[in-house]
Amino acid sequence: MAEGGRDTGADFDAAGYAARVAAASRHWLAEEVGSTLPAGCTLRPALPVCAGDGTLEGWFVPVVAGNRIVACLRFTPRGARRGLSHFTQQPGVLATCPPLADWLDRAHIAARAQGLGQAGERAGEPTLSFAGSPEHLAWRVPLMAEGRAVRWIFVSGNSVWASADE
Repeated sequence: MAEGGRDTGADFDAAGYAARVAAASRHWLAEEVGSTLPAGCTLRPALPVCAGDGTLEGWFVPVVAGNRIVACLRFTPRGARRGLSHFTQQPGVLATCPPLADWLDRAHIAARAQGLGQAGERAGEPTLSFAGSPEHLAWRVPLMAEGRAVRWIFVSGNSVWASADE
């Protein structure tokens, strides 16, 4: 395993760990987290969180109710619990939780990034990543134009900004 908890070796079985994360998420939700969330919450599939160089940094498991994301479970690359974030500001009130599209609809996320595009640039495929620290989740979206270097845009919920590393 590489420094910082990232796995970079050829023997790393991402699909196997994704299955482990899914099982751990179901247990975590049923045994510990479920009582603090609105009734009827469900888990979405685990999404890999990758560093800018493509290495797996961890897993993001959205907890949803209706068309809102109410929480997320975070795991290390090998499936150990990393943390839980709640988006509910008041118990049982979903209106203040982010819409699913802001976090799970890649076309919606790419369109948000495109809003910072310059003439001739087009948004590429979003990758769930982070801005600075792995605790600051954001979608990393390339803006590409022929003959120009790729510009990286971050989208986190309804916030959109250009990478400071350009």
